[in-house]
Amino acid sequence: MDTPLPISLLAPERASEQLPLMPCAPCAVTAAIGSLALGGAERIVLDWASSCAGRYDSHLLVLRDVAPEWPVPSGVHVTRFGGADLIARLEAAGAVAAATNPVV
Repeated sequence: MDTPLPISLLAPERASEQLPLMPCAPCAVTAAIGSLALGGAERIVLDWASSCAGRYDSHLLVLRDVAPEWPVPSGVHVTRFGGADLIARLEAAGAVAAATNPVV
């Protein structure tokens, strides 16, 4: 098992309150978004997911489909819920994410 990274290197003023960071490879970054509508917030989420894709598995959960919408950047995996059975599907997706990541 890898040795945890000391948090004191990252935030010395909060080190006593934080648990050590555990190395995690490969990690996935999963985020839920209402839609990929042509709006500023959606564009920010897509840019963020795209910037993560080089270092992590980048996964967006899109709750509702709309037209028109932003194109999905390469390297970003999308799961579309189509507005159906959202609570159950989010719970299932969260359980998968939690099982493969130490922090969700």
